[in-house]
Amino acid sequence: MNYHFGADPRAAQWSDAPLYAKEPTSVPPIAYTADWSFEGGSRLWLSRGRFQWDHSAVPHIPGDPSILISRLTYHGLDGLSGELFGRPDSPWGIFLKGNIGLGRFNKGNINNVDWGIERSWSYINNVSGQANGRFTYYTADAGYDLLRGTNYKVGAFIGWPYYGQSSDSTGCVQIANPMYICRRRLTESLAASILTGMHFRVGLSAETMLTERWRLSTDAAYLP
Repeated sequence: MNYHFGADPRAAQWSDAPLYAKEPTSVPPIAYTADWSFEGGSRLWLSRGRFQWDHSAVPHIPGDPSILISRLTYHGLDGLSGELFGRPDSPWGIFLKGNIGLGRFNKGNINNVDWGIERSWSYINNVSGQANGRFTYYTADAGYDLLRGTNYKVGAFIGWPYYGQSSDSTGCVQIANPMYICRRRLTESLAASILTGMHFRVGLSAETMLTERWRLSTDAAYLP
């Protein structure tokens, strides 16, 4: 309240000033700035994996390399993993991005299929469970933004991904050939490791700001 002694009460008027400050004119949320920028954080993933390993009959049986003697199929590998990620952007449109993570799974199965081992074992298919599963992965990409705006950016990149996995195969049940008996008892386990190593990949990366606090990001990559 404000009172002036001796003032004319008939001259009092309401102020025209607004009670609250007006909101500034809305502008599109910013996805690209003309200076250096960096973003990073952590993520939690739920996943289901499948991996297939084909073993050619060559050189054991000369001929077409596409003819298989064995196939291992890991499937139903429900995993939980955590990762760290980061992306620095430069004023010239060049960017780097990558992530690194590790996880575990205790579910899943493996089918071990073999052909032509012996006459009585022309086809066998063993099923084993998967336990104590572990996997690690990382990616490292370098790229350039081809299109940039206040609320979007689109760029191309090249990168190098890595993935490694290990688990224990428990039990053994033959589901195809009654003449074949699994060599491992149901209480035994066999450690197995899958290492895909590093590969080269190329792709596109796009981002757009849906609102001031929500962003849509997409990566699409091709591995030769």
